[in-house]
Amino acid sequence: MVCHEAGHNNISSTTWINHTVGFIAHSMIFLPYFSFKITHLRHHKTTSHLDKEEVYVPYLRSDFPLPSAQEATPKDYMDVFEETPIVTLCLRESILHALTLALTYAFRLLDTYLTWNTMGSKRYPIGSNHWNPKSGLFTNEEYAQVMISNIGMMAMVALLYLTARLSSVSVVVVHYFVPFVLTNHWVVAMTFLQHSCSTVPYYRGEAWSRTKGALSTVDRPFLGYVGKFILLGVNHYHTTHHLFASIPFYNLPMAHAAIRPLLGDMYNYDSTGVFRALWRSFNECIFVESEGAIVFFKDTQGNAKRNVKVLGGDPSRA
Repeated sequence: MVCHEAGHNNISSTTWINHTVGFIAHSMIFLPYFSFKITHLRHHKTTSHLDKEEVYVPYLRSDFPLPSAQEATPKDYMDVFEETPIVTLCLRESILHALTLALTYAFRLLDTYLTWNTMGSKRYPIGSNHWNPKSGLFTNEEYAQVMISNIGMMAMVALLYLTARLSSVSVVVVHYFVPFVLTNHWVVAMTFLQHSCSTVPYYRGEAWSRTKGALSTVDRPFLGYVGKFILLGVNHYHTTHHLFASIPFYNLPMAHAAIRPLLGDMYNYDSTGVFRALWRSFNECIFVESEGAIVFFKDTQGNAKRNVKVLGGDPSRA
């Protein structure tokens, strides 16, 4: 979480200190500091805007071979989304299935997002990634920053290689690779749940505003007090962070206490346990409609937990 704070210039009031801490900390966990910072800050400016959001962009109905909402039948959804009978019978409703989905997804997504823009914005050309300074993710002015980030990655590879030579590969695996994989898991699990909930809206066009986007995030008591302490409250006060990203983590509890009463029903909070919440989101947050100014996630049967009622119109197209 120190990486995250440095990326928002919240470690120090001095820019070079933020960059130094952020560069070293990010490189140690194979996150390209400047490259990731650029797209992450862009995410804060476009949260929940379907056409401009940077990451965790929902799939659309048009991404699947599905008829329109008015024409689709239960069989259409079953043909597209149902798993093989043996998987459905043995795993679909089981804890094992939940853990399998959660662990597989969370271990892989961070690296695939960085490398292949998985669940990233579709407005970028195919092949856009965080490693290529000429990628569609970056401008010409950001070329040097991306290259510096890559140098940090190469330095970390060299350090791990040297460590393996001086000690052993097993030392690197036990003391670096295993913690690295676990870190990947928790980072993806946290961020996915912050921005994936069937009762939280996504917007298009003029229906979106930066404030609406910031309020389309979910606060969760991730890992309880331990999570609040170790993860610097990034999950407990995520809505406040999106509203005021320049507030350092140590001031977020005070800011949250002041803001929370003002938000009323606009505030989103979910106390569901981590793996149960992941399982629920995997099942309920499948796609959104390809049209509509305000849309909500739909599940594998094409049902939404919430809909926008349009006077004189069809709610499914809202």
